[in-house]
Amino acid sequence: MKREAKIYFGVNGMGLGHASRCLAVAQCLIQQRNVKLVFSSYGDAVKIIKNKGFKVYETLPMVWSENEKGEVDAKTTLKQGPLYFKTLFNHLQNEALLIRKETPDVIVSDSRISTILAATLLQKPIVTIVHQIKLLLPPLFTVKNKNDKFLHTRIEKAVSHILNIFWSKGEKILVPDFKPPYTLAKSHLNVLEKYKKRLSFIGPILLRKPEEYPPQEEIKKKLKLPGKNLIYISISGTPRERKSLFERVKPLIKYFKSFNKRFHFIVTKGDPSSNYSWRSERLSIHSWVADRFPYLKACDVLVTRGGHNTVSEAIYYGKPMLIIPTPNHPEHQEIASNAEKLGIARVVQQNEDDRTLINALITLVSSDEYKKRAKYVASEVKRYDAVKEATKLITGILDREVRVFPVRIFN
Repeated sequence: MKREAKIYFGVNGMGLGHASRCLAVAQCLIQQRNVKLVFSSYGDAVKIIKNKGFKVYETLPMVWSENEKGEVDAKTTLKQGPLYFKTLFNHLQNEALLIRKETPDVIVSDSRISTILAATLLQKPIVTIVHQIKLLLPPLFTVKNKNDKFLHTRIEKAVSHILNIFWSKGEKILVPDFKPPYTLAKSHLNVLEKYKKRLSFIGPILLRKPEEYPPQEEIKKKLKLPGKNLIYISISGTPRERKSLFERVKPLIKYFKSFNKRFHFIVTKGDPSSNYSWRSERLSIHSWVADRFPYLKACDVLVTRGGHNTVSEAIYYGKPMLIIPTPNHPEHQEIASNAEKLGIARVVQQNEDDRTLINALITLVSSDEYKKRAKYVASEVKRYDAVKEATKLITGILDREVRVFPVRIFN
């Protein structure tokens, strides 16, 4: 008879994407196995993990410095370097204490180095989920001359080499991205040759698949929006990123509300601490929704910051996108650029004028090319079942790690 197994998830708390994909794997695991799950995270991620009924330990937040506009503040981040190392050390201590306390059989780290290091020190098997293996430096390091280029390259290579070593401590590196030519975070996935065998592209880890919902027009009818051009604005990221994007899309909403009755905007603000909702004839606003996938299935165009999870989901659901990437955020900028190259998105920078933003949305709604291309790419990536792949790997390790005890027979 096998004893009850336990899995420990160390989840990056920057934004909600890491928590969302870990929850998708967690829900599949408890459906398949008699297993206990324990989480460790920080920020808003803690709230959504608790809301799903899982045990979660809250740790100190660790985020990049941002200015009031939600932009990555590279200079302040550099100045606070010692503080980040101190926080990382605190995370490492905390993770080691929690892992000793919980005695899990398998550790799953979603983009958390502290969890990997603690598990390595305690000789626990590790599964790593990460889509950003290499660090790309923000525009503070824009190359102006040969010396700048040399310094920029050396810093990136040194940090990326260290990160490669950390991420590769696990038995397997699961990358929730598509294989070429549909890879979104291409430049962030440069792996040292000796670690490539551990790398596995499993596709986006989705809480819900599009086939689990009714057809698009049926959902629109349920939302009392039949025949409307439905624009879904999915706001995500850190609190400042969310606030900045909400302010940026206000002129877009105002323009279409003023004259076009065939448009309806649904805005989810990505704030799990609030339950505010409001609706008018052409606009719906929700601070938080437990299940946003019906809106994604029903929409004609998705407006997003360009986070990896959200863009991956939109591709899987076959939705054209208007992406407004976070300024000075190399990951968001690259994902936005690659989505645009695939012919499924238009990219408008935060500082571009309102007319550019409005014209981009008009193009996406009126052009059949973007819709056809989005549907074609979706058909190409349907073969991915990341939740199944991740669950299979984790349960395989559990079968190996959990000892079998003999059954005692009493007369």
